[in-house]
Amino acid sequence: MNARALSIGVALLALNALLVLPDRLLGVTPGAFLRVGAETLLILALLALTPVRWQKAMRGLGVAVLMAAIALKIGNTGTYLAFDRPIDLALDLPLIPKGFDLLTRSHGIAYALGAVLGGIVAVAAVAAAGAWALRRVTFVWRMPVAAGVLAAALIGLAVALPGVSRATAQVFADEAHIVAEGFRTTRIFAGELSHDPLAAVAPPQLLRTLQGHDVLVVFVESYGRVAVDAPRYASIAAQLDRMTERLSAAGFASRSAWLGSPTFGGESWLAHSTTMSGLWVNDQRRYNMLIGSKRTTLLSDFSRAGWRTAVVMPEITMEWTEASFFRPDVMYDAPALDFRGEPFTYITMADQFTLSKFQRMELAKADRKPVMAEIALVSSHAPWTPLPKPVPWDQVGDGHIFDTAREGPTPEELWEEPEDVRAQYGRSISYVLETLESFVLTHATEKTVLIVLGDHQPMSFVSGEDATRDVPVHVIAKDPAVTAAIADWHWTDGMRPTAQSPQWKMDALRTRIVTSFSGPAP
Repeated sequence: MNARALSIGVALLALNALLVLPDRLLGVTPGAFLRVGAETLLILALLALTPVRWQKAMRGLGVAVLMAAIALKIGNTGTYLAFDRPIDLALDLPLIPKGFDLLTRSHGIAYALGAVLGGIVAVAAVAAAGAWALRRVTFVWRMPVAAGVLAAALIGLAVALPGVSRATAQVFADEAHIVAEGFRTTRIFAGELSHDPLAAVAPPQLLRTLQGHDVLVVFVESYGRVAVDAPRYASIAAQLDRMTERLSAAGFASRSAWLGSPTFGGESWLAHSTTMSGLWVNDQRRYNMLIGSKRTTLLSDFSRAGWRTAVVMPEITMEWTEASFFRPDVMYDAPALDFRGEPFTYITMADQFTLSKFQRMELAKADRKPVMAEIALVSSHAPWTPLPKPVPWDQVGDGHIFDTAREGPTPEELWEEPEDVRAQYGRSISYVLETLESFVLTHATEKTVLIVLGDHQPMSFVSGEDATRDVPVHVIAKDPAVTAAIADWHWTDGMRPTAQSPQWKMDALRTRIVTSFSGPAP
């Protein structure tokens, strides 16, 4: 074999490898590269039909397509890993600064810059490899062959060859489908925004069964079904059972079920807005439409019925522009909560501090209106290390105590081993549940109602490639009238939902709350 033939063979293999490259990490196996790409055969057919004088332009077009395909595959690798979906260029590109901020705060600026540089180098390497491969295989078609017959044979193979890969065509098809679906669902969602039957419920009737109660809607970051169902997290299921017993001994009833989240692995704001609005807000396009509308929300329902409303978001460190839509009476972001301890890498503060500060600033006040609050607990947010340790509630103070009341390796150390990451995720959920239980037993009264729910499952390498989008949801209350009002929900008694527990979509919760608690007062 002469050098030219060898280089052509290598070029064909390289070109095919780039085109059959999967867009998910689990798909990158040796077997994936043993397949022939339909796109490889089609490119060779096009080159066979292209006159020599146009082949330079054709190679340039081929390189551009390769770069776009690899960029999409890299993007899909990230979004499938984080959100279990392909990339949506229109909506995900603006999230790049948020992703860079997450990497910077959790792993350091060097790691974040390295990740960005790695992506740039990967696309540049593809451009160079693609240009070289296409230039080498072009020599084949300068030989005196029946170009038309050859092209037809290649196209026939691309269509009919068993097991042929269409990995590159699929990423372009997925993106085209996402764009088309975006236009379609935007029209549908505009109609849904204009239909708001709960806005017509008169204030004297609205939420009357809950009058005088403090109602806390508590979102637990990354608290997904995997934390309850997966055998590796059996200790969390046992913890929920113990939590049921201890709450019951203190007079609190609990009911649990499953909610289908609109998001997976991240983008918590989609889950928050879905719950609050009662609409299915499953992408940034819908979210932007929602916050630009006059839609009422669960916050405004309680506000109309006479509650003081609060939003507690410890991860909001800059101006929260959505405040003009949700319109709470008070917003407790990171500056307002004023945590004086060291942050937990990406996480601004310990959940126990968040609840303690809210208790002191709102619930402990005398002669006040009842409070309805949307609260985010974030200690179970990736990178899940270090974690706070529980401390006595009267020692929480300004948060300095958590400079020593913490445990766990650095993110760099933890994330070297996937099994360690999965175990640490479980510990983070256990910490949040322990903190919630302690808060209820220490501070809740017969007039306290908690609705606790996960926002989404953790990323797929923790929850599994085939994980559902279900998250646990719990109602905790001491007043028997509260549990009586939701008897027809048929939720499971206790803090641990089971396979037989009801499964609702998350957008159903607002309507259920308003309709169930707006009936005649007992």
